[in-house]
Amino acid sequence: MPIPLLLPLAVGASALVGWVGWRWWRTGEVSMPAPLAFVPRADKDPSKLEPAFRAKVEALLGALRARGHRPVIAEAWRSQARQDALYAQGRTRPGVIVTWTTDSEHTRGRAVDLIDGRPHPTRSGEIVGWGSWTGSPGDDVAKAMADDFYEDVGELAEDVGLVWGGTWSNPDKAHVQARSEVTT
Repeated sequence: MPIPLLLPLAVGASALVGWVGWRWWRTGEVSMPAPLAFVPRADKDPSKLEPAFRAKVEALLGALRARGHRPVIAEAWRSQARQDALYAQGRTRPGVIVTWTTDSEHTRGRAVDLIDGRPHPTRSGEIVGWGSWTGSPGDDVAKAMADDFYEDVGELAEDVGLVWGGTWSNPDKAHVQARSEVTT
């Protein structure tokens, strides 16, 4: 049996960031792991957003903070390569479906995904996030906190002139995007 050769380690551990799973392939007498898919990391930098949209997002973040929330941008601008990889997830790649389109406002700098940055009530060092925790004491409280956060995101997003994904036929409570009339 050929000895596995882990080539990505030769260029450093950072080369492994973003790789999702491995499968074995064979060339001659050398077997090595091959990546199934590369998914670029989420970009959280609000400076890459379209300026008029960014100003509304900043107003939304301020309004959420005024209500006692700690909003965190989980993702802002998204490359088309990342959008395509996310779309493939649950379709042609392993995982659950996380997006319904290959044509996202994220790729134009006109969308953000927000999560609740308040501390989880019982999981030390963790945040409420999307509120998807299950199975441990305090997770029901974290879910209620996230539900409250996203209710406020929906209300306040509309107040500052943004579209909230929580009302869509496939709800995306974390997603906020520009209305079609917003331009630079």
